[in-house]
Amino acid sequence: MLKINKRKILGFLIFLFGLIWIFFVSSGNAIKKRKEKNCLECHTDIVERLKKEGPFWHSPVKNKECLLCHRPHGFIRGAFLWRQPPYLCLKCHKEFKKKLKNEYIHSPVKQGNCNKCHGIHASQEAKLLKEKADNLCLECHKEIIIGKRKHQALNKGCLICHKPHASSEIALLKNRKEKLCFLCHSKSKIKEVHLDQEVKTECLSCHNPHSSDKLALLRINLHKPIEEKKCFNCHLKDKNLKLIKDKNQLCFDCHSKEIQKIIHEPYGKGECDSCHLFHGGKYKSLLNISEKDLCMKCHSYGTKEEQKKKGFVHTPVKNKNCLSCHKPHVSKEKSLLKIAENKICLECHSQINKNEKVHPPSQKGNCLICHFSHNSNFVAQLKKQEKLLCFECHKKQEEESKYFSQHTPFASKECSICHDSHSGKTRLFKKEWISFCQDCHKNVFSKQKEFKYIHLAFKENKCNECHLPHASFYPFHSPLPLRSLCLKCHTSIEEKLQTQKIIHLPIKEGDCIVCHRGHGSNYKNMIKTKVKELCLDCHSDTLGEIKIWHKPTDNCLDCHAYHYGDFNNLLKISSSQICIKCHNINNRVIEKHGNEKLSGEKCINCHNPHGGDDDRFLWGGSAHKAFLQGNCKKCHR
Repeated sequence: MLKINKRKILGFLIFLFGLIWIFFVSSGNAIKKRKEKNCLECHTDIVERLKKEGPFWHSPVKNKECLLCHRPHGFIRGAFLWRQPPYLCLKCHKEFKKKLKNEYIHSPVKQGNCNKCHGIHASQEAKLLKEKADNLCLECHKEIIIGKRKHQALNKGCLICHKPHASSEIALLKNRKEKLCFLCHSKSKIKEVHLDQEVKTECLSCHNPHSSDKLALLRINLHKPIEEKKCFNCHLKDKNLKLIKDKNQLCFDCHSKEIQKIIHEPYGKGECDSCHLFHGGKYKSLLNISEKDLCMKCHSYGTKEEQKKKGFVHTPVKNKNCLSCHKPHVSKEKSLLKIAENKICLECHSQINKNEKVHPPSQKGNCLICHFSHNSNFVAQLKKQEKLLCFECHKKQEEESKYFSQHTPFASKECSICHDSHSGKTRLFKKEWISFCQDCHKNVFSKQKEFKYIHLAFKENKCNECHLPHASFYPFHSPLPLRSLCLKCHTSIEEKLQTQKIIHLPIKEGDCIVCHRGHGSNYKNMIKTKVKELCLDCHSDTLGEIKIWHKPTDNCLDCHAYHYGDFNNLLKISSSQICIKCHNINNRVIEKHGNEKLSGEKCINCHNPHGGDDDRFLWGGSAHKAFLQGNCKKCHR
């Protein structure tokens, strides 16, 4: 029984291994059949280009491993890269991840711009450099070889002293500055030329490491005792070259101490080395860093971070030219200003007060009432939003900002659209005030020539007679209610309105612009359109459907007054007289009216004064049937 089981198990295992063998053979053949073409089989132009670019090929290109960098099927970015440099490069060049932790990183590396120095696929130079290393460095660092005398180390190449990518030492040096110098310059020789004193550090305080016009590559800016080899004016002749006295007092032996009301703190404490080097340096006045950056070491308002917070920066601050306004050591003016605060701004901004009217703060030089001196969140370094700043003094205008009708520039909180903040014409206008109206309201002024009748104030460019410049309680920033505004000039109408019984509703409600245009019109009295069309805009519902118009309706003003009158419906004369003014009561008329006695008092009892279905103008609609038939005697004796 046991033997039978062993045979079955053995048979099963043989069968299983057979299946596995068949699987691998078949899958191998499938893989072989599906073997992909190499990229360069199609991109033959790239192969030719690579040969021209140089003998040094990027390893993935050489091994035809294009897919290490490129996506096979494409992507929306150019070149179909898997990732953008430097992340793509770091995928293979893993050793750089550690280097990037160094304090000093080459700018292109920091920016991830590897192909600033390196070719992508191939190059004439090793490490895929675009050209020889030294030439490559000098493309950016041209200033290092401007001197007539060159450091001999330059002949061996930049990479003798510097690392190309990152370093723990300043300027990407391979080692500490002093150690690096002593690799080539023997200490005994150095001691000999330095007055038999042993020099251990600070070589670069006197020497330029690359080039100079002076012997021994001495820096252009040297402390006078150093230049004259009078080191012992400051130092003791001992092994350690100690100073002859405390450094806080030593400088003032030669440089007489200035005394003024305001003293720069480091200067007052004698801490000259806060800003200056003792021996020599790259910058004038032996500054330890550039003048542009020196002040910013302590005064941080000019840093990039601060500039981002406050986007409008005074040009001297932006250019880090602090000494255009400030003195470095002492001043009689606050903040170490060169001259009085009320004069210093005008040194550069001399044109701001050139016009006839000058803003009082500007005239007195009190610029800092409105402006910050260095930077601000608002244009021109203003302390607040423009309009709010103006309101601090102009309280009347602040009150006007709460009014219902506001002039667009005033509502926009930009007073400078019309006013110059420093000097200008009357009321500090940038130009004649009427020019502002014409510039913005071109569509209104362009029609002036088209109008047959022009409002006198508009014709004489007296916009301010009807409009306030900033805001008002009334529409169109009118200084008065519209009726009062119009009647201010049209006094004859005002007088009549006091005595007349009947007043046209629009004028009664103070809405003159229902009928009239404010600037001009092609119709007399500056009405909006023809008289009949104008009247029908409001009175169309009183007419009903009229087939034949009464001839006087061609001009409503034949019968009606337009502003006021003594008679109902603004008739010019009484209703009893107005009809017989045109229609004489003769025998024919009397006969047509059944020989009734006629006086004109009751004409409109039967007749529609505006028209009707026929030339009798009888009232239609709900009229009495006998009346419509002319059968008056049916009811009347």
